[in-house]
Amino acid sequence: MAGLIRNVGLRLASQAVAKNGVAAASNVGALRLASTATDAQSNKPTIRKPNETARSHLSDFGRYVAECLPKYVQKVQLTSGDELEVLIAPEGVVPVLQFLKDHHQAQFANLVDIAGMDVPSRKYRFEVIYSILSLRYNSCIRVKTYTDELTLFNSGEWG
Repeated sequence: MAGLIRNVGLRLASQAVAKNGVAAASNVGALRLASTATDAQSNKPTIRKPNETARSHLSDFGRYVAECLPKYVQKVQLTSGDELEVLIAPEGVVPVLQFLKDHHQAQFANLVDIAGMDVPSRKYRFEVIYSILSLRYNSCIRVKTYTDELTLFNSGEWG
């Protein structure tokens, strides 16, 4: 495809040079514009549509995690299309992450990101957010917990 575009661009450039003897600066923009393929669908924004099957699978998995770890899981929710969030108690960080990492139905073995969020108006003002990835099931979920500025927080070992 790139070779085809390059050939079309060279052909247009040679025609402009043959016509005028020199490629004018205004022709350069025309060459660049002519060398890119445009159609009606390329102008539409790329938005991933939510997959209802994936949403139902994630919802079922969230309920499963909540049933397996009722002591730690406080809430399970789907956000922005098909992203699963598991909200847990602070003392459940290590057991929940260990469960999600080692359980056969999960295998979230890759820690993608650990983020923190500060909301000063809350009693427990800090949120700690773990993004974990399961390569086997091609799925990513977020595990969220909370803490205040005085409590020591054990985030466990990953590896």
